[in-house]
Amino acid sequence: MKAPAQATNSPAGGWSAMLRARMIHNAAVRSQPAAQHGELRIEVPTRRPGWLVPPLSWVVRPPAFRTLTLDALGVEVWTLCDGQRTVEAVIDSFAEKNRLTFHEARVSVTAYLKSLLQQGALAVAADKNP
Repeated sequence: MKAPAQATNSPAGGWSAMLRARMIHNAAVRSQPAAQHGELRIEVPTRRPGWLVPPLSWVVRPPAFRTLTLDALGVEVWTLCDGQRTVEAVIDSFAEKNRLTFHEARVSVTAYLKSLLQQGALAVAADKNP
């Protein structure tokens, strides 16, 4: 009988798995250039809240999309999230272009990716074989 895999609380295991993951754009996201040069406006579809039931839903109409405006650095990260590059490759590319160390770029990029994930603009495509 195969022993169950043990969960690790070590940051190294968590970081390595996260760095191997690939980010992809939510297919339902619409994007267009923003008013400012170098910015990008993306529209992320919203979900209907569970509490919004009739008769309240007859009156309250939540917006169908949430609009996010990405600045030039955000557009750079957004463009690198093509589903082919790993998070580590995105960080390396961002660090090289902006003359940062890997660790400096990792802090900024992972925080930004987390924000885009939480807002539904990105999705994670993890490798099946670690």
